[in-house]
Amino acid sequence: MLTLGTLLALPSLNLRLLVGEQDLGREIRWVHITEQLDVDQFLRGGELILTHGSGLPPGAAAGEYLGRLHAAGAAALGFGVGDQYERAPIELLERARKLGFVVFEVPDNTSFLAVSRAVYNEGRRSRSARRRTLSNAQREMVNLVVGGGVELDVTARLAKNLGGWALVVEPGGEPIAVSPPSAATHLPRVREELDRMRQAGRSASSSWAADDQVCSMQTVQVLDDPVAYLAVGAPDLSGPAVDLVQIAISGLMFMHHRRQTEKLAARGLQAALLYLVLQQQAAEADAAAHCAGVRLPAEPVRVVAFDVLSTRVELLLDLIDRDPGMQLVGAMAARVGTERRVHLVHSATPEDQQRLEALLHGCGGGLAAMSDPVPVDNASTAMQAVHRMLEVHHADPAQVQVLTSKDLRDIRLLDHMDSPSLKEYARALLEPLVSTPDGNKVDLIRTLQAFLEHNCHWDATSSALGVHRHTLRYRLRKAEDLLGRSLDDTAVRAELWFALHLADDEHR
Repeated sequence: MLTLGTLLALPSLNLRLLVGEQDLGREIRWVHITEQLDVDQFLRGGELILTHGSGLPPGAAAGEYLGRLHAAGAAALGFGVGDQYERAPIELLERARKLGFVVFEVPDNTSFLAVSRAVYNEGRRSRSARRRTLSNAQREMVNLVVGGGVELDVTARLAKNLGGWALVVEPGGEPIAVSPPSAATHLPRVREELDRMRQAGRSASSSWAADDQVCSMQTVQVLDDPVAYLAVGAPDLSGPAVDLVQIAISGLMFMHHRRQTEKLAARGLQAALLYLVLQQQAAEADAAAHCAGVRLPAEPVRVVAFDVLSTRVELLLDLIDRDPGMQLVGAMAARVGTERRVHLVHSATPEDQQRLEALLHGCGGGLAAMSDPVPVDNASTAMQAVHRMLEVHHADPAQVQVLTSKDLRDIRLLDHMDSPSLKEYARALLEPLVSTPDGNKVDLIRTLQAFLEHNCHWDATSSALGVHRHTLRYRLRKAEDLLGRSLDDTAVRAELWFALHLADDEHR
């Protein structure tokens, strides 16, 4: 649209500014030629009023008339001199000066029709030039997206072509791209609008006005899921500007889809190479990696198995992909089927344990088992070892723990045997000693446990239980009868010792 400054600069009109030089950037939306004093009732804002003041009474009424125009949002007043007034009334100019309102003089030899035609012609040229600019911008945006641009490229180009600002934010409200940097001041309002859009539905949009700009936010969706939000602000968001914003949204969708496709392809390649390495086919994996233009991790390598909640597996894989340290050690990671475990092979470094702990913290907790450094040919054996660590170690999924081979060596044999099926067998084996058929109240479980703990020494066991040797002998024979086994058999003693430690407390 045409500005007041551009109109006053047209030499053919000979217009002369009287008041309001500080507001010449104001745009003219329409022109009204009128002598009505109540024209303010029909204004919508941005109008240029042209009048000779034929109905304008002298004195303070002229100032009141000017005040009503300002309150109604008029852009400026063009006062024609010659017929009614030789110059604009002083009261009108004083009120305009106080309000910062633009008033200019239209000389007697310049018709209001000429002013109106100039506004129309200049506005048409301005709109045509803007359409051409935005049309070129649309082509540039398409080329930018197809050429591999990123979100910051899109927002920078969009902000420049719209003459405003542009933001791309994640579904959670975190900024992805901000252009120009000062547009970050709009983030609080953008997040407020984002909350409203979430409540309204996936494909909702939002519009608002701020700082003489029209602002809009729309959803960037891929397969009906919101992946980002684009917010823009500019003096005008109509016509070609709407098309430019829509092209930017399509471009952001394309970028996300392209990035996801590339990520899935990279993960598929990693999973295939990892499978070959863990199947003791390192030579085949190396040949496949060479064909794909990638490298296997340098030896020696570590083999890692993660155990995290199934809802956090994708987050863990994303963290591994984005971690610079993991990239430096040539990390290859893959999910194990649909399970909650993730396998990882990477070059060994002294900082590996801290790096794995940081990954687990990033995905909200979990357990990882890490092998010692091994040649890549031994990765399969190392993977079996780390799986054994996970099988015998139980941890809270909200906690972070990284197991090493030392942790496996420190675990007792009984910890390796801690399984529901073995516990059930132990309870069944000891059940006859708990439910004696004659209702005997003697604690045969405690007697047997004391006998085995004292290495089957009669005197030591009798002393520990506080009973006579004959009483102890009677109880143990009773236990043998109920179990149908002889305590003279070393294998039976060992089996009962394991059973006593595996059984629940109620059977001990």
